[in-house]
Amino acid sequence: MIPLIVPAILTDNFVTFKEQLAKISPHFSSIQIDVIDGIFLPNKTFSEREDLKDINSEAYFELHLMVKDPIAEISKWKEIDSVTSVVFHIEADANVEECIKHIRQNNWKAGIALNPETPIEKIIPYVNLVDEVLFMTVHPGQQGAAFVQ
Repeated sequence: MIPLIVPAILTDNFVTFKEQLAKISPHFSSIQIDVIDGIFLPNKTFSEREDLKDINSEAYFELHLMVKDPIAEISKWKEIDSVTSVVFHIEADANVEECIKHIRQNNWKAGIALNPETPIEKIIPYVNLVDEVLFMTVHPGQQGAAFVQ
């Protein structure tokens, strides 16, 4: 398997998102958009999802949903053609299998994220149902956070 480096963009401002995307998209085929709802984590990210349709980028987007209700959030992104995968947190308030089902209904790859303090046993029943597992090495929600040791 070829390793894939996927840079992430976490911002509450769509102008900043476009600036950061312009800097990294020429160098990466896939870019992660961090999505935060202000409930699962205290801060929020930009909400101009529809404006992504107007962005000229060849990169594909992976959504990292740091939200309380990932199923509701998934429906907000289904019209964005450049989204190819969605990662949601096992700690979210969602039925894991239903969440995976909603992701797959959009023909996207599915992934589960795991916070540093969450026991790995929590995802074991679902590992064979997803395409990726994202092991967080920081507490989610802030760029530039120190690795949890």
